[in-house]
Amino acid sequence: METGPLGAQRAEVTKSTKTDNKAPGRIEKLNEDIAFLKKNMRNRVREIDRARLEMTPEFQAEQAAKMHQRKIARLEKELTEARERFGDMDAVEARAESRR
Repeated sequence: METGPLGAQRAEVTKSTKTDNKAPGRIEKLNEDIAFLKKNMRNRVREIDRARLEMTPEFQAEQAAKMHQRKIARLEKELTEARERFGDMDAVEARAESRR
């Protein structure tokens, strides 16, 4: 640093507030953009992996089996509700047979 007017010395030692405000803002913006892009890339990779998994015959067979199990469970529930509502037909038929 040179010896000279105090204002010039002070200017060299102290940081400018204009560049301090701009530089970190730009760096933060770039870091945010980089983080956003990395997040999108991770999401895309997850989607591709999930799609690859869903395309396998084993996964499709498993999904079909789950769907059938859900349907069976739903129909069994409806049957149980109908039996409770209207009575057990086997018991009704057995009583009818015993009366004959």
